[in-house]
Amino acid sequence: MNNVNQKEVGDLLSDPETTATTLLVIALRAYGEELFGNEETGIPPMDPVDLWLRLKEDFNAQVHENCENKLNALMTALATDGFYDNLQVFVAVCSALEDGDLGDLVEGQMETLTVPEMLWAIYEVELNRDDQQDFSPAIVDFMDKIMNSEADEVVEDDPNPMSYWERFLADKREQMFHELRIVGIEESMIRKLRIQDLTPAHDDQGEYTPDGI
Repeated sequence: MNNVNQKEVGDLLSDPETTATTLLVIALRAYGEELFGNEETGIPPMDPVDLWLRLKEDFNAQVHENCENKLNALMTALATDGFYDNLQVFVAVCSALEDGDLGDLVEGQMETLTVPEMLWAIYEVELNRDDQQDFSPAIVDFMDKIMNSEADEVVEDDPNPMSYWERFLADKREQMFHELRIVGIEESMIRKLRIQDLTPAHDDQGEYTPDGI
């Protein structure tokens, strides 16, 4: 990776708060098509263990476990359609992308998601995929229940009960943009990312709904 501060990149790899998108950019810029492989040229995907060993060595970093979980989750969501088709994969990816903590999934149990965790995962996955997929009915129903449940919990105290979703996403995006600058993403690209809204929290009538996700 040219024209970037290697130490700052290493610090991002060591920081449990670094977003998965930034970690993906680091890996892609460092290793190119080696990361996902190329069937046409016979290049196999990089082994996850080798990936993290190389990142640690190349950037002299103590890669945080949460960063490993985030990048592994994002790569799974990009390499397969499980995020859209399989409820367990959807929950696992959402759990990992927000903070890198796999929680109950380590013990084989279904993790309890929050609306911000869910929306952030959808944002990051769709930001990095080059196609659009529909969620399975089971996942749509799951999202609907979470959103309705959290709306019921906060409606008494907040005149705009879902505004915290948007605040969370705005803060998280600003963090990601700051990280992307560190790894060499040009400001023109960041400006393009700023105008994208890949996780609408409401429909055309202003009602909060998972149907728009």
